[in-house]
Amino acid sequence: MSATVKHDNDLYNKMMQDEDVRRWHSNVGKNSLITGDIYLRCLGRFLKKIGLSAKQFMKQPRKKIEDTVQDYIDGFEKSVNPETGEKYSPGYIANQLKAIKSWADFSGKPIQRRIRIANTQRRPTLKNERVPTQQELKRLLYAATTPLRTRAAITFIAHAGMRIETLGDYSGTNGIKISDMSGIQLKDNRVSFQNVPAMIVVPGELSKSRRQYITFVGEEGCAILTEYLNERAKAGECLTQDTGIIATSSTQFGKARFPGVVDKSPFLRTTKIGNEIRLAMRAAGLTQRPYVWRSFFDTQLMIAESRQKISHSYRMFFMGHVGDIEATYTTNKYRLPENVIADMRKTYEECTEYLETSAPSRIPSEHMHSVLLRSIGYTEDEIEAMGGIEQLTDIMISELIKQKVVSNMVNNGNRQKVVPQKEIEEYLKQGWEFVSVIDRDKAVIKLPR
Repeated sequence: MSATVKHDNDLYNKMMQDEDVRRWHSNVGKNSLITGDIYLRCLGRFLKKIGLSAKQFMKQPRKKIEDTVQDYIDGFEKSVNPETGEKYSPGYIANQLKAIKSWADFSGKPIQRRIRIANTQRRPTLKNERVPTQQELKRLLYAATTPLRTRAAITFIAHAGMRIETLGDYSGTNGIKISDMSGIQLKDNRVSFQNVPAMIVVPGELSKSRRQYITFVGEEGCAILTEYLNERAKAGECLTQDTGIIATSSTQFGKARFPGVVDKSPFLRTTKIGNEIRLAMRAAGLTQRPYVWRSFFDTQLMIAESRQKISHSYRMFFMGHVGDIEATYTTNKYRLPENVIADMRKTYEECTEYLETSAPSRIPSEHMHSVLLRSIGYTEDEIEAMGGIEQLTDIMISELIKQKVVSNMVNNGNRQKVVPQKEIEEYLKQGWEFVSVIDRDKAVIKLPR
């Protein structure tokens, strides 16, 4: 059993003791583990309501089976969700019916009656959901309450259009790895990007369409990812090509679904990533679902498309949808020609103004740090003596700037100071010059020019 659910564990575990139910659950879960578990929950809820086991239900005459299912669905449409006080959404009810039909099909007694559900296209949970703005994304990304790992996850969704489950699947056993990003360099257990925007290859097993596709992440996203991965390296993690981009560290193993079991999944599970993003959003005053950031990506590229910055086929392809470019992609055995990739990267870069929240510097941070230190008086030899600019963290550079500014103020800035008259002789020996007496106790001295 890949997973169970939070409620009625005894019921679901008992269901799984039936070999046919176990086979059905495994079969449904081959394309999606989460679908297998959802269907198991739906079937269990139905069987609990009618008071029969899975086998007992299927032993009934076909008409009785279909009548029971229709009565159940009709009752569901009239009932109210006790958690929200509102009626269940048509989509939620449709999933109940799909699960029951799936079990009936598997058992050799498919439900032939067309059981209808009213307003199946209506999505009440989304009717008031507004796609956030770039300013709101910026507020969320750089809020003190948004952890670095969560910031990286949000960036992949909002800037690359990726689904949450591509970062970490339902079981926590697979997700995007360092090897899935081109242009990323590992040297001395530190990460840097050689080609920005960086291309991300989403493997078929992580794609909803089960087709491999590519997307990109720009300068802001690469900067956030670099900071996140290097922080993990600094904490002792050894980064390799197989390292997960959004991963569970050895210090963050948590409680699994089963009592007494420690969850040591290498990747963060889809639900965990979603929960972390939701918590960060609520702390930043945003009430939407975590998945809204994929809608943000789609909406912003739609605006870019309207301004002829990107073609519709590129936009659909970056979203992982099967579109016009699919024929070219599959014909080349999932390898696009280099000139197409280069054009995609250039097109994406022209769209970053609609996605990113900070103005791109276009200058590598190491170069900026080097220019800054030299501009305030540090020599190349002094920088090299510290281990080179690439070894200096932001905190170290900040401290070096502070030290130099203070030194410059003493030596070149505040040239005069007031000292006790009894200390004047000592200062004069050090090279200071006498200016004047303030009173019988104090005098003014200055540095020589």
